[in-house]
Amino acid sequence: MDWRNGLEGVNLIWTSIGSALTGLIAAFALGYKFAEHKLSPRVESLKQESARIEADLRQAKRDLSAREPEGVAIGGKPVEDNLLVDDEVNLWLRPVAQSLPPTRMPILVIANLKGGVAKTMLAANLATYFSVRGNYPITAKHKNKRVLLVDLDYQGSLTGMILDAMQPQPGTQHPKHRAQSLFADSSPSDVLSWRVHPAANLPLVSLYPVEYGFDDFEARQFQMWVSGKQGDIRFKLGATLRSQEFQNEFDLCIIDTGPRLTLGSVAALAAATHLLIPTSPDHRAREAASRFLRRVSELRRSGVCPSIKLLGIAATLVTNHNRDFMDAARKDFGSLIAEPGLEWARGQPDTSVMLKSELPFSFPIQRAAEQSIPYLATSVIRSTFNPIGEEIELRINHVP
Repeated sequence: MDWRNGLEGVNLIWTSIGSALTGLIAAFALGYKFAEHKLSPRVESLKQESARIEADLRQAKRDLSAREPEGVAIGGKPVEDNLLVDDEVNLWLRPVAQSLPPTRMPILVIANLKGGVAKTMLAANLATYFSVRGNYPITAKHKNKRVLLVDLDYQGSLTGMILDAMQPQPGTQHPKHRAQSLFADSSPSDVLSWRVHPAANLPLVSLYPVEYGFDDFEARQFQMWVSGKQGDIRFKLGATLRSQEFQNEFDLCIIDTGPRLTLGSVAALAAATHLLIPTSPDHRAREAASRFLRRVSELRRSGVCPSIKLLGIAATLVTNHNRDFMDAARKDFGSLIAEPGLEWARGQPDTSVMLKSELPFSFPIQRAAEQSIPYLATSVIRSTFNPIGEEIELRINHVP
């Protein structure tokens, strides 16, 4: 009968589908077991490495706690109630057994532990201002400077902006054209040759670019240091930048850092002669700048950056709507540097902790930054950055 033949056909189809599914499930199970067998040693190795790093960090904290009595800061000085030392700072306050040589070349670090306050914008445009200002009539009285830019923010925003402007030719990039090279044990002359050399658009600007792997490099170097397998990584950058080779090659070094207290930020502070802290006028940003300045104070007191000077706090992203916050900001920061332990940040009596010049929030500047360095775009944009650059140079020359 036809219906019996049809039923047998349906049964055959279902049997075939069942067999196929059974085979797929069996194959999947075997593949899973095979992958598990292959990956297990690697997973176990990573777990052991993670446990070892955590143990090293715990030991470093115990060493720091045992080194000084409770309530005493590094160096035997009492910890003020308002100079709080948290774990993020504590790990960098290990005993200092070396010092960096003096430098004729100013090393300006632009830093804040809060993101989105225009650190990169300031770094790129200040470097451009100092290197090309003599080419424009309004600033022709100023001499152009040979500027070294160092990008230590793994996000690489400064690197992208500067390389877009420099337009290096394909194939001219050296494999060691990167920020990590500044931490190498190589000779300063070798490290100097690994920079991105000046190009036609920026004939006096050199760059050590950063890449996304820099955060991994920071973590590895830190872990090796706290475990005793690496020398003092806090001072490698400073030893290179303060070498005679670099001082002979450049008139000014500007360092852009990331919004965290990692190797790049700490090494930059140790290397620097001057610190500029950008902050937007809002309350949260001002609080972040205050906390950062207290952290720098502890690093300074511990001997990590004993000679760093506060160039000032720069108001950025100022608009007509938040300008009213400026008076409150000046008052807040004036009270901050009056606190015990922050004497080093006060500068001269007639110098405000905040720069008089401001960086406004500007759509033309933002649009120009998408193509190249805004300072190179228009005279109107240059007129925004010129007063900031002039005031910074004045402070570099006069901050005691």
